Amino acid sequence: MRDGELQSDILNVVTGSLVKASNDENLKKVLLSSIQQGMSDALNNQEFLDAIFSSTMKVVVTGAKNTKLRDTVLNVATEAVSLAIQDKRFIQELKGVLKEVLRDGDLYRASAAGLVGAFRSKKPNDSK
Repeated sequence: MRDGELQSDILNVVTGSLVKASNDENLKKVLLSSIQQGMSDALNNQEFLDAIFSSTMKVVVTGAKNTKLRDTVLNVATEAVSLAIQDKRFIQELKGVLKEVLRDGDLYRASAAGLVGAFRSKKPNDSK
């Protein structure tokens, strides 16, 4: 078996498993809870945030310099977004997640404060 075939088989198995798992309401609740707790823990760990930010910036700068990689990533992202916005079930799930997130008053206030801060710090000549 070639590497390409193995990767394709693994991708098919993982995709099939995720699709089947997405139909299990209890699993979705457990995953959502786990993800929320994990994100909360991560966002409260400054050392983790600094490491992620530093690594992300290095990757972004390196990737941005590679025209072929940049174009490929943009094409994949464009296709993914295009498919996602046409998927009614995905949109319904996204709306549900957003409603849940916005119920968290602290998170909502922090997001709103971030947006307000971003707009206040924008100078008139930044719009170029």
